[in-house]
Amino acid sequence: MNIKNEGQLIEYNNEIDVIKKIDSPFIMKVIENFMIKNKYCIVCEYVDGCDLLTLMEKGSAINETDATNLLFKILVGVSHLHNSYIIHRDLKLENIIVKFENDKVDFNKIENLKIVDLGLGTFVKNNEQIKGLVGTPNYIPPEVFKGNEYDYRFDSFSIGVLYHIMIMYEFPYEGKTIKEVSRNMLMNTINFDGSK
Repeated sequence: MNIKNEGQLIEYNNEIDVIKKIDSPFIMKVIENFMIKNKYCIVCEYVDGCDLLTLMEKGSAINETDATNLLFKILVGVSHLHNSYIIHRDLKLENIIVKFENDKVDFNKIENLKIVDLGLGTFVKNNEQIKGLVGTPNYIPPEVFKGNEYDYRFDSFSIGVLYHIMIMYEFPYEGKTIKEVSRNMLMNTINFDGSK
């Protein structure tokens, strides 16, 4: 993190203090932060398991019931973030870590689920609206592509995309570039038939 003045350092430390206080079984915990040779370091808990993208790439199909159970845990975790005035802004399969009992993939036996990587997260005050293109293209809401302001609902859109992928095994809006994804999204071309 590039901190240029005392005010930014105070803001950074305050934000880290808030993140450290998030007590959710579904959010990776930040344990400590410190500075070494003008570099800011954040120590997080070790999260064992596998990300949802890797599980799905290995052919671990997720039926609607299992996807809904995963969705509930994700929603509880994101609710804890939003109650702490944090928008994650990068919710995606790769940032959801799942640990199964006995390390055997069985969505009925989830030992733990953690939302990780708050690197693009931001703090907002009450009903504050923010602006800026940030996140992973297939998970970014249309408002952001249009250059509009956004709020916590950024994460809601990303969660909808996650759920769609878990059930349909594909992105709702395809594209190989940010431009293609945004064009398809803004044209409202969504695929529900389960074929690529």
